[in-house]
Amino acid sequence: MKLVIKCFGGFAVPRYDGLPGKVFCKSQKACELFAFLLSHHPAKVPDDSLFENFWPGMIYSKARQNLNSTVYLLRKSLSEWLGDSYERNMINDNRSMLWLELPQSVTADFILYEANLCRAEREFDTEDKINALKEAVEIYAGDFMIDFCNSRWVKKFQEQYREIQIEALYELSELLYLKHKNTGSLKYVAKALLMNPQNQNARRLKNVLLDIHQADSTVTRPSAPEALATVAFSRALPNIDTDFLGAFVVDPVRFFRKVQEWLIGEEQRITILSVKVSCDESTKQKHISEYITTLASLLRRSDLMTAVRDVTLVAFRELSENATRRTVKRVLSDEKITHLTSLHSIQVSYTMSAITTLHNLAELRARHIQEAS
Repeated sequence: MKLVIKCFGGFAVPRYDGLPGKVFCKSQKACELFAFLLSHHPAKVPDDSLFENFWPGMIYSKARQNLNSTVYLLRKSLSEWLGDSYERNMINDNRSMLWLELPQSVTADFILYEANLCRAEREFDTEDKINALKEAVEIYAGDFMIDFCNSRWVKKFQEQYREIQIEALYELSELLYLKHKNTGSLKYVAKALLMNPQNQNARRLKNVLLDIHQADSTVTRPSAPEALATVAFSRALPNIDTDFLGAFVVDPVRFFRKVQEWLIGEEQRITILSVKVSCDESTKQKHISEYITTLASLLRRSDLMTAVRDVTLVAFRELSENATRRTVKRVLSDEKITHLTSLHSIQVSYTMSAITTLHNLAELRARHIQEAS
């Protein structure tokens, strides 16, 4: 089992024996030097960079002396702290460079983090990509090396990993959203917005998810009124093969679910036509059924239609507002429709509603389905 050096949310080097310990090195300078080398791993760091970051403005001979003594303390501390996991070539140097070589038994959380992100990038299977991203984002426990936040060198790493984490959280949210795992998607997009509330992509996705969450209980789950409405639908269209009608006629539950899919998948304007039919009570069932059938035959196959008692709903998509109004006017003034209304003394009233959000859809469902049931 590898020893994992913690860098996210705080810097900590685990002991070889697993016993708790505060810091592996009593020298704060040596501890920070190790963190600096680890951050740049596996790159070789020029001595000039070390002098600039740890002993700025100091004459060369004194800075060199301080570096040598700090490296000595670091090697000694690591040897005692890591036990058998320590290797003599862990801290390497030549005349102008210093670098870190981690033994096979030692790694760091940011190394595992980057490995999982690389794995996610290589994966073609969506579920495998999601799992790799989940493993990565859970490793990120806070800003990188926050113990050294007052040092200039650490700030670029903190900014870099924050941006990477936000992008990973957003990508994970998108993938979960596409798999219809909206609760998980909302969880990760919320984390992304906590890190950067101004991220526009994350804000848009969060609004979509909140819309879905708010409408989910009222749109996608059949309620008692919906069940009654479905029964009423079956009575309104007895013995009619709806496959041969113009519009696609479905029961109320399927109607609202399909419109929800249109809104989520295509993010376009949907117009709902609500038609209420009134006639003599003695022949109401027969005449309403006949009227609905005729109305459906005049619509396009891409239009969606349902009926509950004396209320008929038609969903139009891929039409502008003016085109929808022209279609409604054409259908309701058609000779077949006017003949029926005149013959059976049918009175027709209608309203049109533009549906742009799932919240609008939930309100419409509540109004029509509950009233009709």
